[in-house]
Amino acid sequence: MKKNFLQNIFFAAINFAALFVFTSETLLFADVKLPDIFSSGMVLQRDLPVPVWGWADPQEKITVTINDQSQTAETGADGRWQVKLNPLKTGAPAKLIIKGKNEIVLDDVLIGEVWLCSGQSNMEWQMNKLSDSKADIPSVNNPQIRLFQVRHEIAATPQDRLTPNIKWQPANPNSVSNFSSIGYYFGAKLQAELGVPVGLIDSSWGGTRIEPWTPLVGFGSIDSLKNLAETKLTQNPKNHQPTAIYNKMIYPLTPLAIRGAIWYQGESNLKDNQYADKMKALINGWRNVFNNDDLAFYYVQLAPYKYGKEDPTFLPKIWEAQAAVETQVAKTGMVVINDVGNIGNIHPDKKKIVANRLAAQALNKTYGKKNIAGESPKVDKIIIEGEAIIINFANAKELKTRDGKTPNWFEIAGDDDKYHKANAVIVDKTKIKLTSENVKKPLNVRFAWNQIAEPNLQNENGLQLGAFRTKKD
Repeated sequence: MKKNFLQNIFFAAINFAALFVFTSETLLFADVKLPDIFSSGMVLQRDLPVPVWGWADPQEKITVTINDQSQTAETGADGRWQVKLNPLKTGAPAKLIIKGKNEIVLDDVLIGEVWLCSGQSNMEWQMNKLSDSKADIPSVNNPQIRLFQVRHEIAATPQDRLTPNIKWQPANPNSVSNFSSIGYYFGAKLQAELGVPVGLIDSSWGGTRIEPWTPLVGFGSIDSLKNLAETKLTQNPKNHQPTAIYNKMIYPLTPLAIRGAIWYQGESNLKDNQYADKMKALINGWRNVFNNDDLAFYYVQLAPYKYGKEDPTFLPKIWEAQAAVETQVAKTGMVVINDVGNIGNIHPDKKKIVANRLAAQALNKTYGKKNIAGESPKVDKIIIEGEAIIINFANAKELKTRDGKTPNWFEIAGDDDKYHKANAVIVDKTKIKLTSENVKKPLNVRFAWNQIAEPNLQNENGLQLGAFRTKKD
């Protein structure tokens, strides 16, 4: 009798505990939840439809309200819901209210411009790591700039959640210290010129290749890379494998409304003869997953650097691949930085100059501020005249050299394909005349075709001419 009594109490306790656990999990699942990118202090993209999403019980009605606008949705069988707010206008800080069985209120939400800052170490390089940017940290105090930083993580499949290092903090000495230098300076320039809030998402990782940042749909959009669209990762992938970083550091951000992305990467893809196609795959893929065919994409051409005993033309071939992308993909732009590098340091110091050039591209092309010059000189036409080659340049009203000397790093070759240093002279303000006593019948020209080339030719806006050649291998 006593034994049965004790057994009954024991099983009753187990049933009660099971009921408690079940009830607790059910209640936990019933709560409306938001992805990590949504929090108080965030910036929502202006003038575009704004997706807001999260999780709750299946068939739960969710209402999202901001200012005088409300949108509703019903959670699907998978527990996910999404509403799309109509385009928002810049204004006073707002509350974003998400209501289901529970209510979440996000305070101090700004409406402005949102940009993703991504790539490898030169994008990741923090403000506190460089003497120039470190000196600026104490004076940073701009609540109109908000910072969000994603922690380094990888995954075998796309994940709903990421881990923030910085979660929507106003730009101040504390928050900016470990933030991307290029990202912060880019945002500061936009905020100063546009006079609206700017949200910056730093999702970058030093030493990474381009493939792990790219979604499968991006690879599938490029014929030469469709084999990568079939990639399936093991449960313990490495951070150099296709999609591994995207799955955990980009996918959880989608489909957030953003204006565009800035990108600084390529060193880890040296010797990659498919790099141009891989950049196109990245851009196509991000435009797809962010549901924005107009997503702007501005990027940095790598700086000169002495890669040990490597073939000195490997880096120029990456420069060539990078330069090709902006001519083939709409709403993109490249900044040339062959004047602000350091051939002995793969991490050049002058990040503010690089960021300002990226911002100039965005301000000119995306925001229509045509008075802000962002384009480097580009070859417009090449004419052979006897023993000379004449090159006419676009994006230049008056060519000049930054050191006052004659233009350097030009070479010409005849039908023997042997290149010789060319004497270069600026003529008619926008043309370069090239001759060499060693080449009587010139056929081809190349410029800055060496990994350590730091040429001096630029336009009237101080923007450098990038490497090029007229004949490929």
